[in-house]
Amino acid sequence: MKIQTKTLIVFIVAFAASIFAGVFIYIAITQTKENAAKSVIVSGLNKEIFRRANLLDEYLLYRTESSRAQWALSGRMIDGFIGEAEKIFNKSDERKILVSIEESNKIIKQTGEQLFANFSTEPDTAKFSRKIEMQLMDQLVIARSRMIDQVNQLEIVIREKVAVLRQKLNIRVGMIVTLLFFIILADFTWIQKIIRKLAEKDAKEKAMLISIGDGMIAVDKDGRIIAMSEKTEKMIGWRFDEVKGKNLRDVVPVIDERGEIIAKEKLPMYLALTAGITTTTTTTYSYVRKDDTSFPVSMVVAPIFFEGKIIGAIDNFRDITKEKEIDRAKTEFVSLASHQLRTPLTAVSWYTEMILSGDVGQVVPGQKKYLEEIYYGNKRMIKLVDTLLDISRLELGTFKVNLKPTNIIALARYVLAEEKPKIEKKKLVFKENFGSDIPAFSTDPSLLRMVFQNLLDNAVEYTPEKGAIDLKVAFDSAKKNILITVSDNGYGIPQNQQDKIFTKSFRADNIRNYNTSGTGLGLYVVKTIIDQLGGKIWLKSEEGKGTEFYVSLPFK
Repeated sequence: MKIQTKTLIVFIVAFAASIFAGVFIYIAITQTKENAAKSVIVSGLNKEIFRRANLLDEYLLYRTESSRAQWALSGRMIDGFIGEAEKIFNKSDERKILVSIEESNKIIKQTGEQLFANFSTEPDTAKFSRKIEMQLMDQLVIARSRMIDQVNQLEIVIREKVAVLRQKLNIRVGMIVTLLFFIILADFTWIQKIIRKLAEKDAKEKAMLISIGDGMIAVDKDGRIIAMSEKTEKMIGWRFDEVKGKNLRDVVPVIDERGEIIAKEKLPMYLALTAGITTTTTTTYSYVRKDDTSFPVSMVVAPIFFEGKIIGAIDNFRDITKEKEIDRAKTEFVSLASHQLRTPLTAVSWYTEMILSGDVGQVVPGQKKYLEEIYYGNKRMIKLVDTLLDISRLELGTFKVNLKPTNIIALARYVLAEEKPKIEKKKLVFKENFGSDIPAFSTDPSLLRMVFQNLLDNAVEYTPEKGAIDLKVAFDSAKKNILITVSDNGYGIPQNQQDKIFTKSFRADNIRNYNTSGTGLGLYVVKTIIDQLGGKIWLKSEEGKGTEFYVSLPFK
């Protein structure tokens, strides 16, 4: 049986027992109150019966009007007690005795009234003889004795019922106490089992967390460390007991490829805790160890939700030092190979141009077509080699950022002039919109030219004939940045692939259906350069309707 089911059963049984106990106690209290009220009435009747008898004796001895008035008042008191009794004495045996008491009381009242009416305070003026008075007195004594016996009988009935009620109450209370004892015993046993199972579950979860082969750090909603794997301790140089309860950002600083500490607002952990965003890093972050050395990591940071609220986050990461070394080796190889390839490709280009221009003799028309194919194919190869060289330089860090005052409008128009033949060949409608208040700013013109080249080249390549392309450059004086927008109404990018568009060698699936060339490297180059320049790039795209790329560069 599941823990939740057991807990529910215990709760239901305990709740039912509590209800029964409440009902029993309510009934007992109600009956106790009722019997208490009956006892008060019977006691009051007894007292008033004796008081009335004493008042009558007092009258007969002293013949005072005061005694007569007190006797009448006592009678009304008895009538009041009997009236109250009629309201609450509802059992058959009680009602029978009460009727007898009422009859006796009626006789006493009638006989007493007759005595008072016919025997005044002056014995000489009495209408009847003393013999008749004694007869009436005998009747009163008999009725009074009978009434006392009846009241005593009623009191005995009530006492017996109280005793029975107490016995029943004791039995019920005993039953409830016994039931509650067994419930508590069962609760205690089940709770022990639940605690044991929860402890086992917790131990298993901790064992699994500790045994994770990669790095794992869990934090609470405030970013304080609450768990981490043994592998993590070895990777960062801190023991868990040294960092438990401390803020992760203070214990393990995160730096970028330039060795600068990442701002809190940009950290994947911050995004997970504040916005509930799961982040898989695509750029290289490095963790700083206890001894201030660092190592590159690939991480997946996800928020922990409980009942719809973020209660913490988990950072799963791994050391990618070896992967970086392998990538560097591959990049160095690509750089070397590209250098070696560029020389023969350039030679092929020169010789083909000489042949096509007729410098080495007349070209037969049938040969010209094949020579042009060779020439343009070689141009594409040169462009690919140049791209690979650029990538290898950026990744190896040999392509240093050289900041200088740059006129971005002049730079954009220079690139547009290079793209103009392609634009005219496809009969594309091109619009440019350059802000008039854009001052020169400090950036690397060579890198920025590559950004314009790749974005415009992509727009031209992936927009069908007679399509439209817009280029906008604006200056936001409030935010102190330059905003570049390149938009087209071309093929667009599928929604489910837009997050991969800046990765190396990626091409969207829908582009493969069109006769387009491409390597999937251009946007990777653009993203790498923008990161180097401290900017941002993002896009909006809808398949079949076009794409907009936005580049934001800091104004310096």
